[in-house]
Amino acid sequence: MNELHLQDKFLIPFFTATDGSGLSYTEIKANTIDANSLMCESDLIEFLSTCRVNQSNYKKLLKKFKNKEDILIKELIEFLQSKIKDFRNMALFLNHNNSSFTFEGLKFYLFSRSDSQTNGDEDFEENIFSVVPDNELEGFEKKDEEKQYSIKKKKIYENPERIDAVSKHIVNNLVQVVYRQIRGNGKAMLATTSIKAAQMYKQKIEYYFKKKVKADKYKNYEDAPICVIYSGGQEQSKSNTLNDGLNEAKVLQKFVSQKNGIIIVVDKLQTGFDEPKLHTLFLDKEIRGISAIQTISRVNRTAKYKKDCKIVDFSYKNVNNFNIKEAYEHFSDVVVSDFDPLGELKLLELFYDDLKNSTFYKEYYNHFLKLCNDKTSDPEEFMDLENSFEKYINTHPSKSKELKQKINKYFRILGLIEYIIEFDTKYLEECLLKFFKKYNDIYNAINKPDDIDEVNIYFDDQIGIVEVSKIKEIKTHTPPTSGGESTGDTKTYKYKILEIIEKRNEEEADIGKLIEEFENLIKVFFEYVESHNDFNNLKAKMKGTQFSEDEIYNDFVKIYNSFLRRKKGEEWDFFKKNTKDLVEKLCDDFNTLILEDK
Repeated sequence: MNELHLQDKFLIPFFTATDGSGLSYTEIKANTIDANSLMCESDLIEFLSTCRVNQSNYKKLLKKFKNKEDILIKELIEFLQSKIKDFRNMALFLNHNNSSFTFEGLKFYLFSRSDSQTNGDEDFEENIFSVVPDNELEGFEKKDEEKQYSIKKKKIYENPERIDAVSKHIVNNLVQVVYRQIRGNGKAMLATTSIKAAQMYKQKIEYYFKKKVKADKYKNYEDAPICVIYSGGQEQSKSNTLNDGLNEAKVLQKFVSQKNGIIIVVDKLQTGFDEPKLHTLFLDKEIRGISAIQTISRVNRTAKYKKDCKIVDFSYKNVNNFNIKEAYEHFSDVVVSDFDPLGELKLLELFYDDLKNSTFYKEYYNHFLKLCNDKTSDPEEFMDLENSFEKYINTHPSKSKELKQKINKYFRILGLIEYIIEFDTKYLEECLLKFFKKYNDIYNAINKPDDIDEVNIYFDDQIGIVEVSKIKEIKTHTPPTSGGESTGDTKTYKYKILEIIEKRNEEEADIGKLIEEFENLIKVFFEYVESHNDFNNLKAKMKGTQFSEDEIYNDFVKIYNSFLRRKKGEEWDFFKKNTKDLVEKLCDDFNTLILEDK
C-alpha cells in the first residue's frame, strides 16, 4: 500500500486481537471499523506504554488516575468510542484528527501515514516508528518541504474562521481578566504570524470589542485602544492606516499612556519594547529559541501591584508549549513546569467535595446561606455567626488550620483556571465563596499568618469591573461664584476620592448635593474604621516606615468589606458601586488623615 492509496485503506494499530506473540496490525478498508467495534484493552495498553512518542504522557496519565490502569483504559476507550461516533467510523476519526487525540490534557498518537509501502503485516514492525516518528517535524528538512510546511502554516494562521473564533476569545479575556489586573491597569499584546493575520485580527477584535463594551459592566473599557504595529512592504498597506492615521511613535505613546489596551504585532515589538503594565501575551504564531525568550520577556516586567503575567497560546497544536520549555532550558537553565488546567479542575473537584464534607460546612453553611440570600437580614445575626466561626477556630486549632489550607488551595485553583476553561458554575456559587472567605478572614484575624493568602488575592482580582450608573442626560451644573460668574476653577475637596466621584457623576442635576452626601458617607465609614478592632494595628502601620503599601491596603480592605456587610439601603449600594474599585483611594485619604493627626 503506498501513499496514493491511503484515502481508502488505513493501518489500525492495537484494535485487532493478538495471537499471543505481540501486537498485530491489519490493513483494512476505511468503512469497516465503526464506533461499536471492540477494542483490545491489552493491545491499547501495550501500544501506549511502549510506543516512544506516547510513553512519557502515558506515565503522566497513569499518575493522574493514581496508577489505576483498569479505570484509565475504560474511560479512554469510552472517550475514543464517543469520538468515533462523531465521525461515523474509525478511519474518518483518525484522518480528521491527524492521527492524534488529546485526553485529560495529554496528547497521544494512534496512527500516521507512512512514506513506505507495506507488504502484508510482515514489514509493519519495520515502519511502525516511521509512521509515528519521534521527531514531529521529520520530513521537513528539505527546502521544498520546508516551503510546503510554510504554506500549510499560512493557511492555518490566516484562516478567517479561525481568526474570528480566536478574536472572540481574546475580547472576552480582555474584559473579564486582563483589564482588571494590576489594580485595573492591565494591558495585552497579540503576536501574529503575518501582516495579513494582524490586519484581520485588528478588524475582528474591534468588531467584537465594540459589541462587548455595550454592556454596562464593561463600559468603562470602551476607550481602551486596539493598536496594530508592523512594517508594511510595497504590497501591504502601512499600519498607520489602521491606527487612525497615527504614526508608529504616536501609536506607542497612545498605548503606553492609556489605562488599558491591546497592541497587535507581527515582529516589531517582540523585542525592544518595554511596557511594565503588559500583563497578558496572546501568541498566535510559533516562537522558538532565543526569540521565544525575548517575546515572553515583553510581559515579564515588574510593576507596582503586578502579581503575575500570563501567556495564552493559540499556536497550531500548541507547539509553543514545547518550544518555550526547550528555549528556557537551553538558554536560561530554567525548567518550565507544566500547567494542566484539566488536571487542576480535577483537584478543584476534590477540594470542593472535601470542603462540603467538613464539619464546619455542615454545621454553619445552611444558616449562612439563609442570611446571604436575605438582603433584609439583621446585621446582628451576621455578627453572631462570626462569633460562632471564631469560637470554632479557637476550639479546633488543628482542624481549623487544615480547613484554612484547603480553602486557600481551592481559591488558588479558581484563580488559575477561571476564564481559561469552562467548568460547572457550582464551584463559583457566590454565597459559597463568601462563606469560605468569611472563615478565612476570621482565621487570619486570629492567627495572623505570614503566608500569601490566595483567598484575598482571588477577591482582589475581582475588583476592577464596576457597573456604570445609569445617569440622566442633563448638562453639568456648575455652582456660581459669589459674583455670579463661573471662574472655571476646579473645586478642592477634603477627600481626593471625591474628585473621581464628581467626574463619574458629573451629569447629575445637583452634583453639589450629591458630593456633599457622599462626603458624609465617607465620614461615617472613616468613623467605623477608627472604631474597628484592627484600627490601632492599621494606624501603627500607616505611621510606620517598615510596612509595605500592599500590607496596609490589605488590612484596610478587610475593614472596608466588614463595613459594607453591615450597611443596607440605596445610599450604601451607591457608595459601594462608586468605591469598590477605588478602595486604595479611600485608603490614601484615610492615611492622610492619620498622618495629619498629631
